[in-house]
Amino acid sequence: ATGWRPSRGAADGVAAAATSARRARRSAPVPRPKPAILVTSVSSKIPLLMALRRAIERSGISATLIGADSDPGCRARHFVDRFWEMPPLSSFSTEALVRFCRENTVLGAIPTRDGELPFFASARAALEAAQTHLMVSNPEAVRLCADKLAFARWLESEGLPGVATAEAPAGPGPFAVKERFGAHSRGIGLRLSRQEALEHARGLRQPVFQRQLEGLEYSVALYVDRAGRAKGAVHALLGNHEVMRMLGDLR
Repeated sequence: ATGWRPSRGAADGVAAAATSARRARRSAPVPRPKPAILVTSVSSKIPLLMALRRAIERSGISATLIGADSDPGCRARHFVDRFWEMPPLSSFSTEALVRFCRENTVLGAIPTRDGELPFFASARAALEAAQTHLMVSNPEAVRLCADKLAFARWLESEGLPGVATAEAPAGPGPFAVKERFGAHSRGIGLRLSRQEALEHARGLRQPVFQRQLEGLEYSVALYVDRAGRAKGAVHALLGNHEVMRMLGDLR
């Protein structure tokens, strides 16, 4: 009735439409993957994860919170957006960690267990090159802080006050006997005489001896930004673990 005739057959028309659709898909902007924050050894550190989630929300950044632990049944896995059953560090490598962070667009990684800090400190440069910021000190600082004897000697060399620490009991007691490495107090012996200290040390791997000091012990958690500036400190009294006051600006 109109005098119109198609310029191509049905088969050619379908092929042309498919080609046009493919071109449109290729030219469409590729959506950027959602960035992520990785927290390792989450275990039962639920308050930490909740505080971190609030910080992410305050920042205005839409980010996925990924929790990692070698225990698939840990409690904290229910308080993250995604859970990663991370292999034990004894069978893990820096290359595998970098690959995971790249594939999941991890902007920042936060290790939370003192025993994993040497691994992450050694991986810091590789992660930074992959655009993943790692909240950890340099390897030398991590090594020094994990070694009570080396740390005491460093304080002395810098002219800073510290608790005298030695590989054998020296001077009058009472003594405290601890493992040389690690931050935990497992196996610690307190208020021991010289003979008791020597007896207690036989049950430790690498014991160190300190003179027992009486008084209050305070812990200060200090946050330093990437430019090396101290942003603030949380001051706590050890023994009752009550946070006493907040110091500085924690913006």
